[in-house]
Amino acid sequence: MILAGALLVSAGLVRDAVRLYRRNARAPMSELKHTEYDPLLGWINVPGFHVPDFYGPGLGLRTNSQRFRADQDFSVKVPPGKTRVICSGDSFTLGFGVGDADAWCRRLSDDDESLETVNMGQGGYGVDQAYLWYKRDGAFLESDIHLFAFIGDDFRRMRFSSFCGYSKPLLRASRGALTVTNVPVPRASRRLPWLFQAAEARVTWLLEPAMDRLRGKGLSDEEEREISLGIFDDLGRIDSGKKSSLIFVYLPVLEEYRDGVRTPVRGFLRELARTGRIRLFDLTDDLDRVPAPEVASLFDGHYSRKGNAFIAENLLRRLREGGFLRAPQSRRRRRASPPTPAGARSQRFGMPS
Repeated sequence: MILAGALLVSAGLVRDAVRLYRRNARAPMSELKHTEYDPLLGWINVPGFHVPDFYGPGLGLRTNSQRFRADQDFSVKVPPGKTRVICSGDSFTLGFGVGDADAWCRRLSDDDESLETVNMGQGGYGVDQAYLWYKRDGAFLESDIHLFAFIGDDFRRMRFSSFCGYSKPLLRASRGALTVTNVPVPRASRRLPWLFQAAEARVTWLLEPAMDRLRGKGLSDEEEREISLGIFDDLGRIDSGKKSSLIFVYLPVLEEYRDGVRTPVRGFLRELARTGRIRLFDLTDDLDRVPAPEVASLFDGHYSRKGNAFIAENLLRRLREGGFLRAPQSRRRRRASPPTPAGARSQRFGMPS
């Protein structure tokens, strides 16, 4: 049975590798166009990047001089009359595949004009990299709320010193203290990135342990959780010191919903929330209330335009119900975004995903 499963996975890897090679032979991976090497983080947005039709007609991507996805730089102090929200995370926070105005972090401020939002999402980041980027380049900004968002896979990414063939930092924990290893991050080999992506693409929640063994020895479950706790505690200290409310956000992915699989890390996070160690918004609960025929429309590999609106709507509701936001005094009329053309769907397998 195990052998048969391995053969099926191998066959899938070959099919995906061929498909990815053909795709990337025609067009470079999208993240390679807007990221560059970073000795601490592995990769990071290029500052001042702007391509109006980056993901397709009308689906632009712009970064400011601070490397955040934004069309302006942010002052250290919060502007008068505004509530500043910093959004940390991976490509689901960055808004992979949608235009600038439709990433959920931006939609928060468009749906409630009392908010100023800072998008610190970056494709492919694990929880470790999102934490290190915020600590280095985001913590100095005053803020009222810090939404630290992740998908379940972002915790597994912490176990290894590479992702999809690209080198990254590796955190270690000892007696509650975190240390950063594998830095300066080696400049990654990009000889066969499409093959690493194919391997990542075939991973399911049930096959992750076997795939991890193929990738090499990584951190254990116990080490992953110890590092996670160290990150959570340090973020808590940072945000408490700047009087910013830290909220962890579990973002649902289609595979979890479709396969009915609930990752172990979700139980770990919910127990921490139950005991009061962290504040947690688990948006999987909100996705479970969506009528089944409508769920697929929220995803296009990552979140679709509709999916980003769904995340923003539920985050705003939870923030208001939790007393983190005052009732909105006015609502900005949203600018209509063009529909994504059939031939311009977001790529599923960029370098970081």
